[in-house]
Amino acid sequence: MKTSKVARHLPIIIFLIFTYSAYGQNPMIKQWDRKFGGDYGEIFYNIKQTTDGGYALFGYSESPISGEVSQPPRGSADYWLVRTDSDGNKLWDKRFGGADIDVGIAFEQTTDNGYILGGYSISDTSIDKSALPKGYVDFWVVKTDSNGTKLWDKCYGGLPLASFVLRDLKQTSDGGYILGGNTANGIGGDCSYANWDTSLLSNDYWIIKIDAFGNKQWDRKFGGTGNDEFTVVEVCLDGGFLLGGSSWSDVGGDKTQPSRGVSDAWIVKTDPNGNKLWDKRYGGDQSENLYSIKPTIDGGFLLGVESNSSVNGDKSVPSNGFADYWMLKIDSLGNKIWDNGYGGNGMEEMSSITTDGLGNIYLCGDSYSQASGDKLENNLGVEQSWVVKTDFAGNLLWEKTIRTYGHDERTQIVIGEEGCVTVANFSDGVVGALNSQPPRGSVDFWMVKLCDSTAVTGNSESILTNETWQMYPNPAHDFVTIEKPLGSTSMEMEIVDVTGRIVKNESYYGTNVVVDISTFSPGLYFIQCIADGKVVLPVKRFLIH
Repeated sequence: MKTSKVARHLPIIIFLIFTYSAYGQNPMIKQWDRKFGGDYGEIFYNIKQTTDGGYALFGYSESPISGEVSQPPRGSADYWLVRTDSDGNKLWDKRFGGADIDVGIAFEQTTDNGYILGGYSISDTSIDKSALPKGYVDFWVVKTDSNGTKLWDKCYGGLPLASFVLRDLKQTSDGGYILGGNTANGIGGDCSYANWDTSLLSNDYWIIKIDAFGNKQWDRKFGGTGNDEFTVVEVCLDGGFLLGGSSWSDVGGDKTQPSRGVSDAWIVKTDPNGNKLWDKRYGGDQSENLYSIKPTIDGGFLLGVESNSSVNGDKSVPSNGFADYWMLKIDSLGNKIWDNGYGGNGMEEMSSITTDGLGNIYLCGDSYSQASGDKLENNLGVEQSWVVKTDFAGNLLWEKTIRTYGHDERTQIVIGEEGCVTVANFSDGVVGALNSQPPRGSVDFWMVKLCDSTAVTGNSESILTNETWQMYPNPAHDFVTIEKPLGSTSMEMEIVDVTGRIVKNESYYGTNVVVDISTFSPGLYFIQCIADGKVVLPVKRFLIH
């Protein structure tokens, strides 16, 4: 009797679950990867999953019409929004800018299925920019419909020569938006408040609330007597806002707690009208920089911080290298519940924290570390995307280096179906390892979808169940022979040991491939096969004696 796909692979699935239930590297299987860019360079900032299961990616473009860039440049840098289907295939791209520099940083899909795009602009009124500039650098916000067609745009800033740099935005329950960023300038234009430090060298947090059509409703400013760099805003369950960033200030102004070290993570909680309720700082004896806030169902928050402090102050875990990911769980009043750190022997640059429906936590960013500390794989390039998964209490479950032959930065992730993540960054990578796409320009948007092999069931169009691919002998000693699946023209093979470390990754075009394993240590290994861009099940295992 013919068995189902799941039944045929059940022994392997059970074995893999058992093997990787403790901390280790799950054999994350690539489903697909996509690259978007033109002849010059595209700088990625963020990715969101859309309501139809596709993706939207946002940043800025410096390219002429070329590659995936379908519209001519407005100035030397323009906002660039790319929309894809659920398999990462481009549906459309849209470009917005004036005649100078417009840097896209933050965006969201809105409740009407359109998009709100934000960043900073030094362009005068020209081309797509109908809003009058307020200062030298302004917040610039563009609202589009679901097809990326511009509905309106607005500038927010101060007096001439003033600089206001937008870093984040969120839609609010009334259909409006909260915008947040930095300024070192005082009263003027849209800004109603003076800076605490008047040196013009030190920033304060600046937030501005606008309605659904971009009309200003109010603004607020928060800072100490030193430099305070805003990075993120979140809408809270009570309708208020939690603002986050990094502070070099001691007690003074809006900052009520002394500095721990060089810089600290600093958050400010407000009511729905932007009035401050409380503030908290978190740090050790060196530098902490906060990049992400994730609300939790109990009314508290997870904070994603980059830290190079030792055990000191608020930090209960040492750094593995120059800087690590540092995660804190705080309650609704900002009191620390626990903290944990993750890193290798080099530098980890924190980007964001997100969670799945089971309470698991995912941290992502960029890593310069080789295999060491919590990191099990060497980089293939200087800087690679690095994803860490923990349980709800911050205990590390697995980690994954997104290895490419290139330099990859500003990593963000989307959590998909169970066991799957989509990772995006900007990259100068060439073809090899997880990247199958040649470069378009100096750097491109790049995204890759990976699924944990313990959760893959073979129902995806990007997964192929093909029993014709063979590997022998088993057990093996010096060599194994691999016969690629019938009908396929190319094959990528990856061998993974029981810790999840990738010990070999190569592409082949012949029918039978002889793989040298003479340098491998005795033990159990897994072979993952990708034929013509599709993952092939079953994953095969073999012993080396």
